[in-house]
Amino acid sequence: MLFLQNSFFRYLIYGGILFLFSCQKEISKEIPGNKPGDNNSNIGDLLVKTISRVRTDSIVTIYYYDVAKRWTGTSTYGIWGGYSQESRFMIIRNADGIISKIVHKSPVISSYGYDSIHYVVSYDAAQSRYAYIVGYNISTDPTYLDSTVFEYDNSGRVAGKRYYMINLPFMGDTTLAAVFGYNYDTKGNVSSFNITAYNSSSIDNLVTTMRYDDKSAPLQLSNGESFVTGQAGDYAVNNITYHDSRFTNASVYEIQVENKYTYNSNNKPVTSIQTLLHDNNKKIYWEFYYQ
Repeated sequence: MLFLQNSFFRYLIYGGILFLFSCQKEISKEIPGNKPGDNNSNIGDLLVKTISRVRTDSIVTIYYYDVAKRWTGTSTYGIWGGYSQESRFMIIRNADGIISKIVHKSPVISSYGYDSIHYVVSYDAAQSRYAYIVGYNISTDPTYLDSTVFEYDNSGRVAGKRYYMINLPFMGDTTLAAVFGYNYDTKGNVSSFNITAYNSSSIDNLVTTMRYDDKSAPLQLSNGESFVTGQAGDYAVNNITYHDSRFTNASVYEIQVENKYTYNSNNKPVTSIQTLLHDNNKKIYWEFYYQ
């Protein structure tokens, strides 16, 4: 989240929304050495790896867990768009399993002169829910970067969040950059969300809607952990099959994606074809591995 306000909304769309598809799935391998989807009897529930492919490019993501099988992060590597990709995402939990810190390390972050970005997570023990996140760069001169404050509905689910950014180049002055609002379907999936982004010279509004299948989403996180990590997309019980996002005053979609899956005997995805309808029907092929 190192973007100036005039590029922030573009980042929300292409970085945050497409991540719904890349990491909302708990990917699985049925038996080591076999291709996913072979209907072997030894099928696990725990996501261990995803592979995405476009022509000769591919990205591998490895998932890590603690001894209690709680998600503790991922490492990602490969070639995308002809460029080498490598990053690490780490989740630090306290003795009670509550997320207390999140760490990002990647060449993109390093290009800003930072070793990594650390997000300190505040948990409201009295109400048993996450309250807010504060981000800092880790370098020779650590700097406050941004913060996210969560809002909840009467059922205890995240109903919205407010995102604040440092007002560069004036360090220490923060600005409300965006407000998010979430709606849920009867199964508990996020059916739509709205983003209002406050740019330096305008206010932009984006509306996103999703449709789901009736199968099991692979990565099962609590509602709070889904939003705190930001890596699992929006909290979902099922798998997203269609997603569109557009500005409220626009006649064309900014992003429009369709997903088609094959499933294992646990009704979890083992392969998918993701079609970027907004990008000349570009296809991304996914493999999901469990143990």
